[in-house]
Amino acid sequence: IVCNVNIAYDDIITDNQLGIAGGLNTPRKYADAILKIYHLDKENYDRMCGRVREVAKRFDYEVLSKQLKKVLEQE
Repeated sequence: IVCNVNIAYDDIITDNQLGIAGGLNTPRKYADAILKIYHLDKENYDRMCGRVREVAKRFDYEVLSKQLKKVLEQE
C-alpha cells in the first residue's frame, strides 16, 4: 500500500507494516515509495501481502457489523 493521506488510516498502514503512508508531498517522493515496494524481494513482499490480508479481515463488513451489533446491544 502506498498512501498519501493524513488520516488515522496511515497509522494502520505504518503500524502494521502494510506499506508506506504519508509524507509523499512531491511526485518524486511518491514515485520513490512505489519503487521501494516494487523492488522488495519476493519473501518480504509476500510477508507484507500476508499482513495486508490479515489486517483487512478486521475491516470486513461482516466483522464490523457484528462489532456494531454488540455495541448497540450493550446500550
